[in-house]
Amino acid sequence: MSSNYRSIVQVLKGRRRIAVAFALGMICISLPALAREKPLVIELLGSGHNTSDPISFRLTNRSSGPITFCLSFCGSIHVDWIVPEIGANPVPTLDVQKRHETGWRSLLWGCDVGALDLPYVLEPGKTIEFRIRLRSQGTYRLTLSYRKGRFDGKCIEIEEQGKHVRSTNFVVVPTE
Repeated sequence: MSSNYRSIVQVLKGRRRIAVAFALGMICISLPALAREKPLVIELLGSGHNTSDPISFRLTNRSSGPITFCLSFCGSIHVDWIVPEIGANPVPTLDVQKRHETGWRSLLWGCDVGALDLPYVLEPGKTIEFRIRLRSQGTYRLTLSYRKGRFDGKCIEIEEQGKHVRSTNFVVVPTE
């Protein structure tokens, strides 16, 4: 074999190694992004939110297993969905946060004192929709504590030891 042929073979082998290394590098870079896929998602529905109309949200379980979060069964808060298994209209136990000059602050909102909080299991691929009203203008987001799998313990355990999902930021404007 000629030395030119050997040189070409060595260059090609070197390029193949570079191509393989590049492909492996791209896979390694992509894996964390794939792992960050949230199993539970809070989606804002619609646009142009104001202080007089309810804002609709959707919770979707994108995982392959059940997810447990808490629901508050309120006496004076009226929501627009009913859990068919129990015939009640609870609201997910959300943390509603409002942006201020110094950062995000949680709002005091929710059910009456003594309201019942119970774990709720959202099956894989299932979705629930709910609505809330925010009477003050500003930039908001919602967070929800959850646990992967079925959990029949106390809601405080989910809030303290669970994972958290956050909605995108959204703006509420005054009613004209």
